[in-house]
Amino acid sequence: AILLCRKLSPDHVSCHNALLLPVAWMASKVSSSRLQYVPHELETEKSGLNRVLKVLTKFVERIFIHSAVNVIVVCDPIAEFYQYKYGLKNLLVVPNIPSRDDIQVRALKDGGFRDIFNIPDSAKVFIYQGLISDGRGIRKLIESFSILNPTLHHLVLMGHCDKIFAPLVRNWNYNIENVHYLPSVPADMITSYSATADIGVNVSECQSTSYRYAMGNKFYEWAHAGIPILVSQNLEYQANTLEEHEFGWSTQIEELTTALERIGAMDTTKFSRNARRFAQKAGTWE
Repeated sequence: AILLCRKLSPDHVSCHNALLLPVAWMASKVSSSRLQYVPHELETEKSGLNRVLKVLTKFVERIFIHSAVNVIVVCDPIAEFYQYKYGLKNLLVVPNIPSRDDIQVRALKDGGFRDIFNIPDSAKVFIYQGLISDGRGIRKLIESFSILNPTLHHLVLMGHCDKIFAPLVRNWNYNIENVHYLPSVPADMITSYSATADIGVNVSECQSTSYRYAMGNKFYEWAHAGIPILVSQNLEYQANTLEEHEFGWSTQIEELTTALERIGAMDTTKFSRNARRFAQKAGTWE
């Protein structure tokens, strides 16, 4: 990477990972370019870091973050965290807002979730979208839907399964009538599929500060699809946004089944309208 930057002399070097900051810094020096630090989450507080990696990440970030001409983060709480921690003045916020092409609701050849999985009109369709792996509340979702009334509640898991979850999802697909799996779809079709669901659901068992402040792509994609959202309360920034703009709900993960049952019996028309209003305000990448 350093040799390539020296050869190409780019305008800037963009670094997305704290532990690669030394490499990016050296690459920017040998190519006389500007270093831009663009962490996708709170690098020092993300889940999965053992004690040694956490200490090392904090050490590297503290040394090199002031070498960046800009630090570009995905939401206001993360910006406030970096401002407080490092006293930065060159902070910019660029949210995970989707592009205009990716939020177009297009006609689907397979008709959407109800047609694909033969879901009754009486049921609300909940969608989980993203990586299907541990730590994302998948097991708790499956457990909840396995005891909910299939005439009122159906769950679609849409995304890539890791190697641990792949055989489990196949088993759920056959044994639980109101839980369904659809593999990943192209990015420009995500919103079209999401629009055939009734509720987006995003729960997490992770308690890291990074997750508290998370605001991923799917949040905006669901809003553009016009569907309300249910999140776990530890996803603090998402929960606060839903409450402020009134297009969803938050719940303790221990009370997930009760929340799903309540929402399944609810008229969510107002929440859908508010979701579209929020999406219009948020805009698109362009």
